[in-house]
Amino acid sequence: MPTTANVEEVHVNLSEHCETHPRELIKYFCPTHQALLCSHCVALDQHMCKLEAIVSVAISFKDSSAYKDIQTHIRQLANDACQTTLAVEKKAMDVDNSERKDKTEVLDFQSTIAECLKEKCHHLTGQITTASQEMKIILTHLQERSKDTEAEASGLKADLEDKENNSVLLFIYAYKSKERATAIPDKLRHIEEELNKIPTYKLKLDVALQSLSCIGSYRKSANKQDSDEMWSDKQKGTSVL
Repeated sequence: MPTTANVEEVHVNLSEHCETHPRELIKYFCPTHQALLCSHCVALDQHMCKLEAIVSVAISFKDSSAYKDIQTHIRQLANDACQTTLAVEKKAMDVDNSERKDKTEVLDFQSTIAECLKEKCHHLTGQITTASQEMKIILTHLQERSKDTEAEASGLKADLEDKENNSVLLFIYAYKSKERATAIPDKLRHIEEELNKIPTYKLKLDVALQSLSCIGSYRKSANKQDSDEMWSDKQKGTSVL
């Protein structure tokens, strides 16, 4: 056990409990493993590393490079989460705008031809609605995940800022936040990967009225990451009306 701090000093400003031993207060820090420890952790794990009393190292922690690194990392994660949310919301807006534009174009096209084409145009607008609804379901899910991730990162950022007047709590929360933030980059990457997989549809109307067997199509536009083989299978997924 560390001997540099007496029992009374160890308890000053200490109120955070150990996650492994909930009844014990966090008192020590292991620089080697970047770990927050209580007395039980030290005794049970027979910690062989050089430990530091938190009440001692926390005094100058706010001005240390370690805290600045953690603070910068958390702020960047919060910014990344915000940017991802904006990207999802922009994609959702683009889908809405595309849906309105394409439906309007289909209905205008319908008005220029005979009454007999109404049924086919109705079928095509239904296809647009179905495709848009499928994308909206995905985007709604991504929005929820992105906002949850943003809230998580912003919460960590707010916790750090809220503890800056208490050097001990700041020290503890900084390293807790650093640990809790490890999963955020993967969450953001997965959201962005799924966002990039959402297809873009392009409306193509057939203006050749010599044949009424087809009035147009509504199909996915290839994204940058899509392979050239996406449409090789006879435009799989495309309906012709």
